[in-house]
Amino acid sequence: MLSTSAHASRNDVALHFKVHFDNKTRLIEATIEVDQSRSVLDFVDFRAPKTQFRDFIAGGEFERSGERIRWQPPRNGGKLRYRYFVDRKRDPNSGDREYDARFTKDWALLRLDRLFPGARVRISKNARVTSTLRLSGPKDWAIETRYGKSLGKTHTVPAETRSRYRRPVGWMIAGDIGIRRDVLAGVNVSVAGPKGHAVRRQDLLAFLAWTLPQLVKVFPDMPADLLIVSAGDPMWRGGLSGPGSYYLHADRPLITENGTSPVLHELIHVASRRHMADGEDWLVEGLAEYYSLLFLRRSGGITEDRLDKSLTAIKTVADEEGGKLANPSRGADTARATVKLAELDRRLPGGLDAWIRSVPKGSRIDCASLDAFAKKHKVAFWSCELPSR
Repeated sequence: MLSTSAHASRNDVALHFKVHFDNKTRLIEATIEVDQSRSVLDFVDFRAPKTQFRDFIAGGEFERSGERIRWQPPRNGGKLRYRYFVDRKRDPNSGDREYDARFTKDWALLRLDRLFPGARVRISKNARVTSTLRLSGPKDWAIETRYGKSLGKTHTVPAETRSRYRRPVGWMIAGDIGIRRDVLAGVNVSVAGPKGHAVRRQDLLAFLAWTLPQLVKVFPDMPADLLIVSAGDPMWRGGLSGPGSYYLHADRPLITENGTSPVLHELIHVASRRHMADGEDWLVEGLAEYYSLLFLRRSGGITEDRLDKSLTAIKTVADEEGGKLANPSRGADTARATVKLAELDRRLPGGLDAWIRSVPKGSRIDCASLDAFAKKHKVAFWSCELPSR
C-alpha cells in the first residue's frame, strides 16, 4: 500500500478499495481511500441509493443529494467509509425469490461494480492513477473474485476502460464455498459456488475444455482470467455476464433442449464485452445465441442436423411471437436476430467470423461495421435503423 511520502510524482494518486464481510450484520463495510500529495483527485460523485448505501463516514467534504453522494477528499488524501446492504432482487415483486445479489450467514454473492459504482470524478490532467483491492471477512471464509483468491490479499486493479476512475468490477463470491480451477485455452478459469448447492463445478470445467478453444479463435480478446459464480434458489434463475466473469443459476443446463448453451451464451458476452456497441441489444443477444450453437457444432457437441433443427425451432419462436430486431431485445427479438445472423453467416465470404476479425482493435462490433463488411462483399443487408422499445 502506498503512503503519501512514497509518491514518485505530485501527479500520482492511488485509490485503495477495501471490503470487509460482516456475516453477523450481513452488511459489507466498504472503504475508498485516496492517497495523494495534493488535490490530484478533486471529487468523487456516484449514485448511492439509501436502501443499499448506509452510514457514510467521510474525511473531507461530504454531501448527499437524493440518491447521489459527492465526496471531496482532503488535499493530501483521505477515506470514505460506508456500509452496503447486498440483497437485491431483479423483480421487486418476486417475493423471497430471484435475487441477483445475496448475503446469507454462510456466503455472499454480488458484483463489485455495484458495491463501488461508476462515478463522476475530477482528476488532474496527466495524473497517474493506480488502484488496489483488498478483501477480508470471517477467518473460515474463502473469497474469490475475477482477480483470483482474495481473502486477505491485495490485488492491483487493471485499467480496462477509458475512465480514469479505476475501480474493481465483475462478479465475486465469498463464504463457505467450493472452488475448482483449471487453465483452458490459455484462460485461467475458476468456478465457484456455495457448498451444499448443486453447482456443477467440474462439469462446467469439462464443458469449457472442449468449447473454449473454439471461442478464443473468434474472440481473441477473451480475458486472461475468468470467474464463473453459481448458486441455487433463491438466486435468479438465469445467467448474467460481467467484466471477466459471469453468474449462472445452478439449475441452468449446459445445453438446452433446443441445442443452445446458457454457459456459452454468457461466455460470449464476456469475450465480446469490450467491443460491443451500446444500444444494439438485438445484435449483442443475437450473436451470443447464434455463436452458442455454432461453437457447440464446431466442437462436436451437436451435429449439423441438430444445428439446423435448432435454428428452425428458433425461427418458429420468432414468427409466432412477432420477434423483431429491436432494442432492448426480448426473447422473440433475440430469436429473430439469431435467425437473421445465421442467414447472413452462410452468405458472407468467411462468415461472421471474418467480419468480427476484420474489426480493428479498439473499434466497436456494431451494426454499422457489419453493414460495411456486407457491402464490401456485395451481400445484401438489412437496415441498421431499428425501432427501440
